[in-house]
Amino acid sequence: MKISFITLFPEFIKSYIQTGLLGRAQLNNIFEFEVYNIRDNAEGNYKSVDDTVYGGGDGALIQYAPLKKTLDQIELASDSAVIYLSPQGRPLDSALINELKNKKHLVLVSGRYAGIDQRFITRHVHIEVSIGDYVLSGGELPSLVLVECLSRQCDGVLGNQKSSKEDSFVNNFLEAPQFTKPVEIDGMTVPQVLTSGDHKKIEVWKKNMSVLMTLSKREDLIASHDHINWPDVLSFYNSLSEEDKNLMQIHHLLEKIKKYSL
Repeated sequence: MKISFITLFPEFIKSYIQTGLLGRAQLNNIFEFEVYNIRDNAEGNYKSVDDTVYGGGDGALIQYAPLKKTLDQIELASDSAVIYLSPQGRPLDSALINELKNKKHLVLVSGRYAGIDQRFITRHVHIEVSIGDYVLSGGELPSLVLVECLSRQCDGVLGNQKSSKEDSFVNNFLEAPQFTKPVEIDGMTVPQVLTSGDHKKIEVWKKNMSVLMTLSKREDLIASHDHINWPDVLSFYNSLSEEDKNLMQIHHLLEKIKKYSL
């Protein structure tokens, strides 16, 4: 996959994509990254890329011309997707990532100041994407968040691709709690099933705990699932020790589970 960044802060982007998983993915030719500086296509001695807003308003907008000239430097294909990172965009979630991971080329446009000229969005942007209902100083962080999420769903990026299948939100469930050594610390003990070596029981435990974690922390996601076997979840919940319920902070869920079991 080829990913082209359009930004006013190329060094910020470059420093991140050269490290960690993305750096390794680039070395292994899973991703090809390009970074384009909007200011390189600005005119005048001061290389200004922004100007005041017609009709008044706080801040300034990145102008159409330098954005268009920067985009013209990029070799676009028929299936290239030009994405503008914007708080007004489509929320970034696992469904959108699954759509984007099938693209061969993404162009990620990062705004600054008060944003970019609407005419660039109208003429050249295919998708506006938001990473949340809040405003940042620019689109660089959101663009890297998008690429980081995307990379976890691309074969060969993670050492164990199974890890991405168990991530929170991949199936619109939160991930089951995880533990590492030692087995006991500060009076808290790892659930016995996880140290049993019985893979079938562990799989059942993780599946049910995923439902319980979602119900506890993000009940709004439960509505998207109509295939949950709530009697089985209730039976599983009742089989847990009080110690384990307190450890996972789910001791309060009995009435909620009963409600869904009706």
